[in-house]
Amino acid sequence: MTSGASTAPFRVGHVMTSWLPISQTFVRTQIASLAPLLDDQRVFPRKLEGAPSLPSIGEDVRPLDWQVRPGSIDRWLHRGERFCLPGPTRFEAAVAHAARSSGVNVLHGHFGSGGHAALVAARRLRLPLVTAFHGNDVYGARPTAFLRLFREGTLFTCVGPAAGEELMRRGCPPERLHVVPVGVALEDFDFAPTDAPGSAPVFLQVGRLVTKKGVDLSIRALGRLRDEWPDARLVIVGDGPERPALERLAAEAGVQSQVRFLGARPHDEVRRLIRQAHIGLQPSRCAENGDREGTPTVIIEFQAAGLDLIASDHADIPSIVPDPDQLVSEGAVDALAARMRERLAEAPDARLRRLVAAREHVEQRHDARRIARTLTELYRTATETVAARLV
Repeated sequence: MTSGASTAPFRVGHVMTSWLPISQTFVRTQIASLAPLLDDQRVFPRKLEGAPSLPSIGEDVRPLDWQVRPGSIDRWLHRGERFCLPGPTRFEAAVAHAARSSGVNVLHGHFGSGGHAALVAARRLRLPLVTAFHGNDVYGARPTAFLRLFREGTLFTCVGPAAGEELMRRGCPPERLHVVPVGVALEDFDFAPTDAPGSAPVFLQVGRLVTKKGVDLSIRALGRLRDEWPDARLVIVGDGPERPALERLAAEAGVQSQVRFLGARPHDEVRRLIRQAHIGLQPSRCAENGDREGTPTVIIEFQAAGLDLIASDHADIPSIVPDPDQLVSEGAVDALAARMRERLAEAPDARLRRLVAAREHVEQRHDARRIARTLTELYRTATETVAARLV
């Protein structure tokens, strides 16, 4: 990849603590979309959680070599710099070793933890570092967790304005912060709205079974509709610590037979379930421990595929949903049930207009190929910023 300002190749090293939990498939989409625009990419994870293959970069992803000793990178230090930073952890040393040996010239830290782990490599190899914040790393971390990263990182991205405001409140310099929306591979989602809900509507919710996802709100709202819509079903895709309590709740609400818990499912199966549903639900909320959403990728996928949507006005969800009528107040079960009831009685032409507008919104703001072009420009800006500091 070249530009008028520079003919240097762009070889990007992606740093993250884990590759790749099922809840983070958007990272895989982003890296795959970047592949045609970059000269090379490498993934530097601390550990593996999901499938290791990433065909778009031509090799399997492997955890870093933990035999690297922190002291082994001291020879790369410049005189006088040795005491400027605390000694690196084993993971930080491994990132620095991998970055140097693979010849990457840009580092991309995924989540605040990935950016923090890449700091030693960025400093000691004099590389630009772009750090992407996504959700709980914005709200769930200690208020001072990333102060050093904010001082020394080159550029930062977040998924929406609410996350941006929180990052700036925590010390992120506003002039180095950019909003970069989550992208989806639109070629994976044909726009194919299902028929308007009939006598047996299917609601779908996808996500980890944790408090912030508000799955209990969906179950309670279905209970409010039980007498009017006894054949309505709620399909829940995902797993997590809340599952036993949610199963008990379904029984207590009298909708046990109407709720299906499918557990975690591969992405292609989730796409199939989206095509079979009538309305997607995402009533996210802030958990008691402060855990919040960023912008749930599944909301974007619902809209891309033509699935109707009801979500909450939580965090940055309003920035990815074009119609305010698709949102209800965070935590409001009665409002959620009322909106579900309205959607089931809606005229088909009004429904179709909303679904078309939602798809257009995704095409304009969440096409992974557009997001990739935005990121390559940020890599260029970060590279020029570091080069100017070294002059």
